[in-house]
Amino acid sequence: MKIFQQKTLWFLFIAALVLLIINILIDYTFKENRVENKFSLSSQDLQTRFESSLKSFGLKEEWLKKKSEKNKISNRKYPVYKIFLPGDLSIPVVLLEIYKEFETDSISIESKEIKTGGRSRLTFRTKNQLLLSAEFIYGKKIKRETGNLSFVIKDIELANLNDSLLIETADKFNVLVTPSEENINYLPFIVKHRKNYSILISDEISEPNYSLDASYSKLRILNVIKALSVDFANAAFFVIDDNFDFINSDNFEYFENELEKRYIKLKKLSDFILLHSEENLSSVFSNHVKELGEGELKIIVLSKADYLQLKPEISLFKKTGIKIVNTSENGS
Repeated sequence: MKIFQQKTLWFLFIAALVLLIINILIDYTFKENRVENKFSLSSQDLQTRFESSLKSFGLKEEWLKKKSEKNKISNRKYPVYKIFLPGDLSIPVVLLEIYKEFETDSISIESKEIKTGGRSRLTFRTKNQLLLSAEFIYGKKIKRETGNLSFVIKDIELANLNDSLLIETADKFNVLVTPSEENINYLPFIVKHRKNYSILISDEISEPNYSLDASYSKLRILNVIKALSVDFANAAFFVIDDNFDFINSDNFEYFENELEKRYIKLKKLSDFILLHSEENLSSVFSNHVKELGEGELKIIVLSKADYLQLKPEISLFKKTGIKIVNTSENGS
């Protein structure tokens, strides 16, 4: 009886051990299949997404060289890239973008710096299989042909908390200010956060020190100019509303000449690109940017709501090399 019990115990122990091993094998097989199924990225898809990530930086086709090599172990062909980057685009920035593109894929991505600050290699693998290899090099004579954008936001309320938070961001833009005693108090805040400001000459100016009218004498106009030039001395430029009656008066030429004597730049609103809230705002903005010439500056006047709406598009264009500048950086 004792021997029978011992045999029974041994049988149960061995059966439990076998079941445990089977469960481990099943679990391992399931995991392997799950990983294998998760990696459903074809070679063509991998190359398409990889090249798309590169081209989002405005790289030209001829800067991407591609050939095929054969894996000595698997005997399979895989693409090998040599990518030339312009000096204004760092290799780490490009690598980070590629990592983000493939972060949800079951694929191993490894990067290695071959030459400090000048050459890096990137590889894509799954298990022991090499899927893609790329070498990144700075091209000495290549550059992205891009222009510059400046934004002038026309309706920021300087006393508004949300608007002040916008000014505190690292974004570069120009704040269009209506001259008033109250707004003078906010000018140091604008400058502190590295923003430009300009003043808007229009019929909405209510304070006598800064308001203009076609009926004013030249002496009164001169006093207004002196007040504006002193109280808003750091303005990037003065902007006059095209719909303001003063612009068609006999005194406007005198006003212009007196500003010129003081080296104050006067612009009309119509000198800029005026964007308005509309259904195709993104499309209109994109068309203006795509028409930018090499080194050209376009100044865009828009509302804060439209600016915030366009920020995703602005970020995408910045990736291609478009520079967002303060108006003063280009002597505008």
